[in-house]
Amino acid sequence: MALPASASAEIGRSPSTSSTGSATHSEGKLRMVSIFGGETICFDWKPDEPQRNSELVSILFEVIGLCIKRLPCALPTIFAHLDNGASTFNNVDKTNLEEVRSVIDDFNKVAAPYAKLWKGQTNPAFESWSQDRADVELLTIICSLSFSRAVSNPQLLNNHYAPFSSGVYGETSYEQMQSIIDQIGFRESDVFLDLGCGVGQLVMYVAGGTRVKRAVGIEINDLPAKYGAAMGEDFSKYPPTLALY
Repeated sequence: MALPASASAEIGRSPSTSSTGSATHSEGKLRMVSIFGGETICFDWKPDEPQRNSELVSILFEVIGLCIKRLPCALPTIFAHLDNGASTFNNVDKTNLEEVRSVIDDFNKVAAPYAKLWKGQTNPAFESWSQDRADVELLTIICSLSFSRAVSNPQLLNNHYAPFSSGVYGETSYEQMQSIIDQIGFRESDVFLDLGCGVGQLVMYVAGGTRVKRAVGIEINDLPAKYGAAMGEDFSKYPPTLALY
């Protein structure tokens, strides 16, 4: 059965363009500098969707927290900016754009100059982040970021499929995805194909967590296929070398 082109979403692997430039303010947007010279990432802030904003901010704060955890000695100024300054993780209102932006700005002040020092160097604290495949912890963060950015309304997925039909939407946890990878033991010559992939979370996880030649998902329902294509495009900005950081 031939499927429409829009129903097939392939996870890209093209490298990101390095950028450590300042993250300028733009109305309704959050920009976060890559601490390791990757692309500056931008999130759209939607005033009418406070829950979504809060979830996205939680991911950004988790990324910043990982940087603090991995480089407490090399980045002492992050503590000064985030823990001792006016904006902290504990009391910031994640639904308030200006409060969140203040925290991101504090991080960017540290991240931009540090990224320039990072180029061409290896830091033991981030050795696993310099490999050609992200470890489980980092891959989970990347996949969560891509899902949150691409899937604007997850609730629509739950209501998209007709009851008592052959179509069904179900999410798989990252722990289950990792278990699949561990049990199968993919080879570099393998092509992973997920028929009825939904938005393609498993396709994305396999693409980032293994050395398979290609990871492809096919979905015949328009909405998840649309989200899957957007997620694949977003994921291609964050190759396994972790350009986000």
